[in-house]
Amino acid sequence: MTRKMKDSGVEWIGEIPKDWDTRRLKVALYMVKEIVENYNEENILSLTMNGVIVRDLVNPKGKMPTTFDGYQKISKGNFITCLFDIDVTPRCVGIAYVDGLTSPAYTQFKINEKFDIRFVYYYLLMLDNDKIIVPLTKSLRNTIRSEDFLNLKFSFPNLESQIKISKALTDSINKINHIIFENQKSIDELKKYKQSIITEVVTKGLDPNVELKDSEIEWLGKIPIEWDVIPSNLLFFDSVKKVEGEVELLTASQKYGVISQRKFMELETQVPVQKRNLNDLKDVQKGDFVISLRSFQGGIEIAQESGGVTPAYTVLKQKKYDIHPEYYKYFLKSTMYIQALRSTVLDTIRDGKSIKFSHFSQVPLILPPFEKQVEIAKYLDSFNESIKKIIKDKNKLIKELEQYKKSLIYEYVTGKKEV
Repeated sequence: MTRKMKDSGVEWIGEIPKDWDTRRLKVALYMVKEIVENYNEENILSLTMNGVIVRDLVNPKGKMPTTFDGYQKISKGNFITCLFDIDVTPRCVGIAYVDGLTSPAYTQFKINEKFDIRFVYYYLLMLDNDKIIVPLTKSLRNTIRSEDFLNLKFSFPNLESQIKISKALTDSINKINHIIFENQKSIDELKKYKQSIITEVVTKGLDPNVELKDSEIEWLGKIPIEWDVIPSNLLFFDSVKKVEGEVELLTASQKYGVISQRKFMELETQVPVQKRNLNDLKDVQKGDFVISLRSFQGGIEIAQESGGVTPAYTVLKQKKYDIHPEYYKYFLKSTMYIQALRSTVLDTIRDGKSIKFSHFSQVPLILPPFEKQVEIAKYLDSFNESIKKIIKDKNKLIKELEQYKKSLIYEYVTGKKEV
């Protein structure tokens, strides 16, 4: 039998079951706030996409205040909400499962005993998922006052039905989260596998039966007998050649390689930077390599197109040897090479300075026969594409599951899906 529905009177809720009520949030929540003058080693809580967590103060991530004096006391079972920067904050609501302290900038709400905390949480999560209340915020920081927040309308059934709905939602979401976790775990393993194959192939080649010799380089180990170890400054030189005429301004990134800044801004949905004087740009041709400040993290990038980069970058152009850039594209981003490069730049990166050619030239390279370079690059291109497709499909599934979670929450807490 079809449930009888009625208009909730709330735009973002739509129709609700006939026996549900539409009231304001203040019937379910009320604000509490208690400032602790002196920190006494209480748990420091943080609102994240994974809920309210206890911060690791021994190995902290992100910015840390100089003191926790003046933080607010949080009680187990209360809501922590971020009512500012609502448009950009990844998660604006969570439940505290332990006592602790958090920044006084957050707002704490206690639940009325006639309401199920999980049901109300899922309703608030629905608001947060789609940033429904952003148009209601005020000030440049998209802030909503706590009294205005409590005046927001919401619809709800009786307590027994709230509990049934929140239990059904929690069970469904736990199952979905498990699938997401397994897929994310698989993606991480695939990325590690890809790196291990790249490292193996660029240092040993494709023939498992090839005779090997000691490279006499500790981080490199054994290499095929017909391959050479060669100083990197004999294969590449530090080019300071300036651009001629108008060229595309390039940028180096670990995510996309060396591409035009215009394309990078489009991919990252960022506002284009102001135009600058192009006369002092260094010339970069497709197949050149560019060392950036972050090369110690993810390797040296190959240029996907020609153009110019700012003087802050180091441009590597090949010398007289037969070099297939596509082979070195993989070698210079292999795990063992990145570790070797990192060992030369520790003091530099601590000081926030750029990596220079002098660092690059400290790390020797290997030189396989040219035809082997081409063979390896072709194999790794195909291998890389197959791994990328699997990861893309898994990421697509994760995205779809995340969207499905949102739709489930909406359907259940608005009564459109019956338990």
